[in-house]
Amino acid sequence: MDSIVIVTEEDRTKLKDQEILDTNKTQRRNDHLDASNEVRSLLEFLYLDVKVRSPAEIAELTDQKLLQERIDLSSVLTTQLIKDIRSSIEILLSIKNDQSVTQNGGQMETLMMNDDSCAERISLSDHPFRSFSRQDTNPFD
Repeated sequence: MDSIVIVTEEDRTKLKDQEILDTNKTQRRNDHLDASNEVRSLLEFLYLDVKVRSPAEIAELTDQKLLQERIDLSSVLTTQLIKDIRSSIEILLSIKNDQSVTQNGGQMETLMMNDDSCAERISLSDHPFRSFSRQDTNPFD
């Protein structure tokens, strides 16, 4: 015996309203994921920009190596990535402060940190952080 389902106009309106709500929830969820992915991507680029590198590493740096580093970063937790960014910035600031205090012919030697080529101008050969390892230090502990 087949049953007959009677759908009223009110039921149709409720179904449409529910579909609209579901669509809006899905859209908000997708927007949130898009924003999260964008923030994550920007953090990866920021890390690569502030990562402390030796002069030898800088000399060997290519677009292909940067791309591989970025791919490798995809497996790093976002919280760890943020800690690494913070640690690199602290090292760069320490290097800047050390070089600012150094006297050079009676005038203060300064390091300008306002352009993208900053890391290329920083020599770590005589700096105490040259053997720094992120695994050994956690600035949040």
